[in-house]
Amino acid sequence: MHCKGIKLAFLISMYVLFTAHVSFLYAKEYEFLDAKMYLEEKNNELIGYQKRIDNNEINNIDDANYINTREKEFPVEYIVYKLRVEANIAKSVSSKRRLEKYCSNYAVLITLEEDYINNLDRYNKKIAEKFIAPDMYISPTEEDIRKALVAYLIELSMIYGFKDPDSIVLKIDDIIPYKSYGDHIGFICRGYYNAKNGFGAYTGYKPVRLVYLDGKMKKFDQPDDLYSSDVVAFCRGK
Repeated sequence: MHCKGIKLAFLISMYVLFTAHVSFLYAKEYEFLDAKMYLEEKNNELIGYQKRIDNNEINNIDDANYINTREKEFPVEYIVYKLRVEANIAKSVSSKRRLEKYCSNYAVLITLEEDYINNLDRYNKKIAEKFIAPDMYISPTEEDIRKALVAYLIELSMIYGFKDPDSIVLKIDDIIPYKSYGDHIGFICRGYYNAKNGFGAYTGYKPVRLVYLDGKMKKFDQPDDLYSSDVVAFCRGK
């Protein structure tokens, strides 16, 4: 509990520093219902876009990709609010009632964000099925993806901190092609990865979402990217 408290206390200082720069932009304080409504609306929008493709209401890939790009980023006020919830969890360790409230709210946001990522990939899959013919690309092999990921993690070792990137094992369940710049086709790859820790032991398979383009890894997303794993562990063990 003491170690968790130290890690969570760090969130408070991060929240104060971050919000000091942006809070002046918002006269009305963003609250849980605002955040929940925002994510529900974005999920409904993505479901609606999927139906529009099915109904031939989106007729070219550039229009489809414009919607895709517009949907990818969370607004600053939402990010600030989530940091505030994390900080409130850290500050509420002595109050069971407040802690349960904030942890419950945080769990709702995590679920809605995961739904959002899944809906975004379903939308990308519909774009691929409608606008990207199979003869326009050759899907990378699992080993192609693994080698690109290893090189990416070695290059960005200061960010990701993998002890032994070359030990990574991948299980790719789904590969979704997407149109990048010009005629280049990239791939959204979803599956699981396993890697060795500093003691040389594999830590178990974890979900992963990768973006692969022109033989290189462009993005490495884990579920923990959506939220603070320390906060989740703390709420589950409270």
